[in-house]
Amino acid sequence: MDNPPLKYMKTNKRIKITGMVALIIKGNKILCIKRKTDPWRGMLSLPGGKLEQGETEIECLLREVREETGYIIDLLEKEPVVISRIKYKGQPAIYKIYECVIKDGSEHPQKEEVEEIVWTDAGTFLNNIKLHGFNLIAANQLETYFKKRGLLK
Repeated sequence: MDNPPLKYMKTNKRIKITGMVALIIKGNKILCIKRKTDPWRGMLSLPGGKLEQGETEIECLLREVREETGYIIDLLEKEPVVISRIKYKGQPAIYKIYECVIKDGSEHPQKEEVEEIVWTDAGTFLNNIKLHGFNLIAANQLETYFKKRGLLK
């Protein structure tokens, strides 16, 4: 039997984009950045970004946080607190959120992508990402994690 033409074959969309994200908690506040560019212009989000070719996931996380905030960070755990799938510019993507601490550096928002750096409470952050239509599953995972950490009741 001949193989069917490619246009009729069922395909699975492979994840080609990996996003690495830092959850930095100080006291009862979460470090957020207010996005300056689409697709999430005006949204409070956690600092992070896309994995580039040739770098490890952790190298990506450290680079992105330093670029966006000016801070040098350390991971609290080797495993992410949230792993979720999203659509990024129409493409399937996966992102991983790691809890981190600030080790060094000073606050310097990245002018091209970050409008401002904001320290906010967990409830405000969650309301903001839900308002902007961010992945509801990820928002619920973060809500559960925030409750576990005592940041939400």
